[in-house]
Amino acid sequence: MRCAFAAWRPGPANKRYSMWLTNPKDGIVDHSAEGYKAVMRALIADPDNEKSWTFSSYQDGGLDQHYEIEDVVWHCGYPGNLHYIGIEHEGLNEPLTEAQYQETLRLHRWLFEQHPQWGKP
Repeated sequence: MRCAFAAWRPGPANKRYSMWLTNPKDGIVDHSAEGYKAVMRALIADPDNEKSWTFSSYQDGGLDQHYEIEDVVWHCGYPGNLHYIGIEHEGLNEPLTEAQYQETLRLHRWLFEQHPQWGKP
């Protein structure tokens, strides 16, 4: 599943946890990328680096989706990768910008609409 308001910037297929494995998700893990947009985009595009995540949230309010919601990607270790969608937030140990916060909130609301079994945000 893809988010209509996120730019589709697919990561390499080999960075999915398994080429054939998908799994229903149980929630979201929000991460601090500890880096900025250019580095995040280079890292997600590098097929030789195993790190992968579903969404990138940028300080300017931009949002990229790299993998389908159901894909199992490597962002929080096993078994968390099986159960959670990973969102990396641009920045170096700093608060989210207002634009980034609003777009992340929009994404969370959309994800909860798509997964009513999660409950209310």
